[in-house]
Amino acid sequence: MKKKWLIGSIALVMILSLFLAACGGKKDDAEKDGDGASDGKPVDGGKLTVAETAAFVGKFNPIHWEDETDKDVVYNVYDELWTEDKNMNYVPRLAEKWEIASDGKAMTIYLRKDAKWHDGKPVTADDLIFTYEQIASPEYTGVRFSSVDIIKGAKQKHDKKADKISGISKVDDHTVKLEFEKRLADPLAKVFRVPMPKHIFEKIDPKNMANHEATRSKVVGNGPFKVKEAKPNEYVILEKNKDYYRKGKPHLDQVVFKVISQDVAVGALKKGEVDIYPKIPGRDFDKLKKDKKLVTGEEQDLAYNYLGLDHNSPKFKDKRVRQALVYATDRQGIIKAVSKGHGYLINQHITKLSWAYNPKLENAYPYDPNKAKQLLTEAGYKDTNGDGFVEDPQGKPFSIQLHYPSDSANSAKTVPIIKENWKKAGIKADIPQPREWKTFLELLDQGKLETFLMAWGLDPDPDPTEVWRSNAEFNKLHYKNPESDKLIAEQAVEMDKNKRKEILAKWTEVINEDVPQIFLNGRTIMGAWHKKVKGVDWDYRAVVGTLADWWVTDAK
Repeated sequence: MKKKWLIGSIALVMILSLFLAACGGKKDDAEKDGDGASDGKPVDGGKLTVAETAAFVGKFNPIHWEDETDKDVVYNVYDELWTEDKNMNYVPRLAEKWEIASDGKAMTIYLRKDAKWHDGKPVTADDLIFTYEQIASPEYTGVRFSSVDIIKGAKQKHDKKADKISGISKVDDHTVKLEFEKRLADPLAKVFRVPMPKHIFEKIDPKNMANHEATRSKVVGNGPFKVKEAKPNEYVILEKNKDYYRKGKPHLDQVVFKVISQDVAVGALKKGEVDIYPKIPGRDFDKLKKDKKLVTGEEQDLAYNYLGLDHNSPKFKDKRVRQALVYATDRQGIIKAVSKGHGYLINQHITKLSWAYNPKLENAYPYDPNKAKQLLTEAGYKDTNGDGFVEDPQGKPFSIQLHYPSDSANSAKTVPIIKENWKKAGIKADIPQPREWKTFLELLDQGKLETFLMAWGLDPDPDPTEVWRSNAEFNKLHYKNPESDKLIAEQAVEMDKNKRKEILAKWTEVINEDVPQIFLNGRTIMGAWHKKVKGVDWDYRAVVGTLADWWVTDAK
């Protein structure tokens, strides 16, 4: 599971056909990604410095990373069993092939025999099995159990009713068979795909793993780069893994992820203090596009911004009130003012990149303060004292608090716009003092934020289970809808892609009508880099999973 919270003002796409997946995938098309065909022959050596505008938490462990900046390190130090190419097709990595049972209830994973850990030991079936067992352990403190609980017997181990996961079989040293609790629409999207080295972690108490030196500093991965040095609030230095199984990769000798504030990132790039500035906000991107010394890229991202509504609050019990809030929000105006026009209106949990995107919802909920007023009146919310703001049906003052994380400059610009928008519809909004990201998430987990301005980064597969199911871990809306749950369950086991698309379309329409949250805008991913950086094939993956293909022309 790659799904993650994003700090935002506050991400779902084509999957490999089940026929191809069952046959073990395609030739490694990802070898072609970023190969720089138009950039000439790759040059080996040199250093690349990447600007990171958020500090690292420092958990460089595939089952414990939490923050997107940590992810940038993890997915260059550890390899996946398979990954997605630029077109969202699955391509092999540590797994040379896979076979999915015709009923979708089992799969066999064949590991390649030439992959090694950074300390020279081979990557084996024992490592993969160990990883699954760790995630299912009752002592596991991370958030990846949902990518293992699909395996038969994982829940029993997690609940201390079994010592091992019954649905895992070691066929041989490089082959593992998994049996699932139920049929899966797309097992490749659901199964956890980043093994850990058993010989490193088997002696570490699972409760201490997240903060152990094997996670923080002395990291042993199997990917194209090794962790050389890490200072979470300052930088992380990666060095080339000369024994990487993808021959000829990586080209770079060293990659430095340098923590730098958004306020100075543009200047740092122009001065050459960093070589690439990924994930650029729109206001900075437009400036950098004019610099002829730089190359820029912009593509749709697997992410969207939203204003979450806590359904435990009585303020949001009436659907008409929730609908009124959307009509009262000038979402296109927010895109123009905050993102400088970069992005698009969205009305569903599936972005335009996805094969499951529902175009019928394209124009839902246009900005219409009068429609908002009408819905509020129907729901019994009226301005009874003439102050310009509605009171609730009991005649009591009605106001909504807009919460956002202080770490996001875009959020700070978005909430005043929403407040002014709602004022025109007679809705009073207050803006409490923003909290820093960690505290914000803690309050969100405790259910103490009646609204929350955030963003979702999504997986390529459009399964909404982990976010929208009534009892889902990431359902911070506390949203419950039996019809939604029914459709989510149906699509999760439907292996026919066309039928699954129909089910997902119905689900998006149910959510669109019920308005559990305010969808704001789909995001684009923008980056800028010096012309010496070659092999960049800019797309939704940004620097994750593609750095091994890049090179610099000034390598020495």
